[in-house]
Amino acid sequence: MSMRDGQAFLAGAIRWDAWFPTNASYAGFVDSSLYTAFSSREPIDGWFDSEVPDHAERVDRQIQAAADGLLDFWAFVWYPDDDPHEGIRRLNNPLKDYMASSKHDLLQFALILQTGWVSGAAQEERRGWRRRNVPEFVELMKDKQYVLVDGNRPLLFWMDTAFLDDAERGFGSRWAEELAYLAEACAEAGLGAPYLVDMRNDYASAARFGFDGVSDYGPASHSGEGHYAFGELARHDRNKRDIEKGLKVIPGVSAVIDPSPRHNEAWTAAVGASYYGYSFEYPTYTEWFEHLSEMRGWLLHHAQHTSSPPVMAIYAWNELDEGGPGIMPTKQEGTMFLDALRAVKTGIHPERIENRINDSNPGITYEGNWQRERGVAGSYNDDYTWSDTAGDSFSFSFHGTWVKLCGERHMAGGKASVAIDGTEAGTADRAVEQNGVWFETEGLAPGSHTVRVTLTDGGKLALDVIRFG
Repeated sequence: MSMRDGQAFLAGAIRWDAWFPTNASYAGFVDSSLYTAFSSREPIDGWFDSEVPDHAERVDRQIQAAADGLLDFWAFVWYPDDDPHEGIRRLNNPLKDYMASSKHDLLQFALILQTGWVSGAAQEERRGWRRRNVPEFVELMKDKQYVLVDGNRPLLFWMDTAFLDDAERGFGSRWAEELAYLAEACAEAGLGAPYLVDMRNDYASAARFGFDGVSDYGPASHSGEGHYAFGELARHDRNKRDIEKGLKVIPGVSAVIDPSPRHNEAWTAAVGASYYGYSFEYPTYTEWFEHLSEMRGWLLHHAQHTSSPPVMAIYAWNELDEGGPGIMPTKQEGTMFLDALRAVKTGIHPERIENRINDSNPGITYEGNWQRERGVAGSYNDDYTWSDTAGDSFSFSFHGTWVKLCGERHMAGGKASVAIDGTEAGTADRAVEQNGVWFETEGLAPGSHTVRVTLTDGGKLALDVIRFG
């Protein structure tokens, strides 16, 4: 699907490749609970490890999946592969697999640089911006699959722009000449000056250092406490597009931000990191499709305020513990996120659309003594909500013609009445397997419906996920 003047928009997804189980021993990477209590986030190919024998083939399959979903590029978070820290050295391995892949031509790529990793005083002693980093970056940017905008300018995302002139964490007073050195190296390679995009939605720093635009790296610009519906996350993304500040906007588009594996005191104490006090619901297929569509529409109507071609930066392909499942295919979500992206670009949806609402969704109203169990392997999003008190109830609304209520196993004796739009629709009175269906109905009139479930005896009844379409 094209935009004005025939320009197609480019959809990119951020990659942070720290997802190998042995990295749980490295403080500050991933809390080990990701691999035990949050198995719902596991990629279809399993937890990626750049040391497993078929790592290159796994990256090939990821490239193919991204291309099938009409994703245009990956934005790799770059790390030095000669770092003394073994965990850091391994983070660029998927980028190397991508560069060497026979499927390389199916997907473009860009880089995300971080000030401290490319320009800090310690990094200068160990590698050197001019000696090591710039030649490596330019060589990558020369690749025919590197994303170019505004002619032949390499798209270069940058984290922690505010520290560029910091004496310890950045270039200090040399910042202007060092960025100019990068631009000169690009010119010598036949490229335009890098199109610099701040990735923390930091308009002030981007303007101060002469960047072209701003974007957003998911949690990087979020603060708050509590659990929110996806609609709040979509609104957060929209509110960051500020065209009045004179910079181009590369919209950040958040698929999921749920850092629950890091919501524990042990991880925080080990790494000295701030507690992640917020999380958002996973979107339904329809919510994600609508969010992408709105972003595409914004790009269409604000061509003068963005790059050419227009670009959106999706958070994220695979930031699996800090962000959520990402848009990469996982064992739980399958290709849902990519299916919606393809539908935005082509207008063609899957034959049967299934929306899913987790039991934790703020759109569900619980009344009574309901309790939430977390870290339950095999449950949708690794949790469920249950009660064994007669008279307790929950209600929610959905838009569609069918609905299924699914719950955990061992519900013997748990009975409930189900009303739809105020009319008795049946009962839930049978035990089911984990995540199985304990009530379903089809053939409803197209439109919005309200469901209310009330326990009618003292047996345990658990809600795991609501499926509808």
